[in-house]
Amino acid sequence: MRQYSNDLRLWALATGCLFTACVVARLVVTGVGDVGRFLVAMPVLWLACIPAGWALHALAVVCGARFPRFAAPPDAADYDDAPPPG
Repeated sequence: MRQYSNDLRLWALATGCLFTACVVARLVVTGVGDVGRFLVAMPVLWLACIPAGWALHALAVVCGARFPRFAAPPDAADYDDAPPPG
């Protein structure tokens, strides 16, 4: 296993925060006057935020920031994937 594994929830959070910040900044700078042109540019902006969000997520994971992993329920140990005997 790799030393630093991906944390997909952290990646989604980083991408979403970056996208939201870009949308707010663009609305502040350009205004709301040309909504149609802005809506056409949003998917391109989203696609640009995905790799940038991954880079932020990778930096955070290397620095030790991770979301907690949830433990398996206590009765999960009773079930195994082995075939029945015989």
